[in-house]
Amino acid sequence: MFTENQLNYEDFQENFPLDEFQSWYSDEWLINFHYDKAFLPNAIKWIEETGDGRAMSLRIKKIIKALKRSQNALENIKYGWHTDIPLNDIQKAVIEIFKRFDEIMLKGISEYFKADFLDVFKTKKGRTKDKIIGSLINKEFEEKFYSYEYKLESLGFLSEDRNKWLKESADLVRFYNYCEEKGLINRAYKNNRKGINYMRELYDFKKGTTIDESRKKRLKQNEGNVGQFNFLDII
Repeated sequence: MFTENQLNYEDFQENFPLDEFQSWYSDEWLINFHYDKAFLPNAIKWIEETGDGRAMSLRIKKIIKALKRSQNALENIKYGWHTDIPLNDIQKAVIEIFKRFDEIMLKGISEYFKADFLDVFKTKKGRTKDKIIGSLINKEFEEKFYSYEYKLESLGFLSEDRNKWLKESADLVRFYNYCEEKGLINRAYKNNRKGINYMRELYDFKKGTTIDESRKKRLKQNEGNVGQFNFLDII
């Protein structure tokens, strides 16, 4: 079966105890060991040690994104050691174990934190808030955008759960323009209404859509309140 320093993979695959392997790493093992004793307690500790709602929200988002990236990566593994070699049964079994692990962890984080952090988990028209922001905001500025939201909420622009815009349509457009000026908005929305539509969906705000057209947005930006949102970048 073995050479002096190299594993014979054909023999290894043929004699590998696949059924036993899958029973060893069953859902019971994932929950009782990795979930209850390791992952969830440490994740909760890492999130709660900040002692600050905004920082906790950001850490929850980081964990969720990491788990979802893992899920996506696992879903896209199509080959074994080389691109012309399909996955063998052992590799498929390992991938399924890790996929179940991610599903259990996502469920656990959601169940533990959802009641106190509805803005992280709330679904809008079948899309999560994070998914809308992921489309609207450039990835490197997502944390900055979340920090903007907390400042807006503290000054009454957003509801307490940061899911509803409470001011006027012109204010929303000026906020959008400010984000665009600072480079936060995805450039794909530079000369169309899709970006402001995303922001309206994000904050469940449908009033005054006639000012969304690009020329009118620029006019609103120049109507005496050009610096209205400068406070967002003042520490």
